[in-house]
Amino acid sequence: MNRNVGYAGYLKVHELRIELADGTLVSRDVETHGDAAGVLPYDTERRCALVVRLFRAPVFGTTREMVLEEACAGVIEKEDDEVAARREAYEELGVSLLALERVARIWSSPGVSTERQSLFLAPHVGRFDADYPPLALKLLPRTCQMPCATGATRCPASSWAQNFSAEFAPPQR
Repeated sequence: MNRNVGYAGYLKVHELRIELADGTLVSRDVETHGDAAGVLPYDTERRCALVVRLFRAPVFGTTREMVLEEACAGVIEKEDDEVAARREAYEELGVSLLALERVARIWSSPGVSTERQSLFLAPHVGRFDADYPPLALKLLPRTCQMPCATGATRCPASSWAQNFSAEFAPPQR
């Protein structure tokens, strides 16, 4: 395998030249920017989860949508993934997390990126202000497989994204 740096900035793009088992030579561009931790803080009493509303240039460039709702997440700096998840929840949402439940550690886009994401669920304490700019309160759907919604002991990784993306409805005030 040969590796050449094609670009180096916030992220790096390497061109990898790899000889496959059958002798075929392939060239692939691979993006590297570090691993990430993502967490979905929730409140069992209000049956709500907290997500952030952020501008994401790639989404805007594709859809012209100015704001994307997503789970709180960020790059793991010189820390472990649980510390990173707690830091991001405090920085992005202003909440402290209680016990973290590890849901999965996944490759976010293995065809082009070396990033691995550690995904967590966590009950939280702290601000619950729907008017705080990056914050959105979302009702947990009745089909949610989180422990707080069904009594299940674990939220399957496959349901994590499904339950916390398109199925939300705005909270009733």
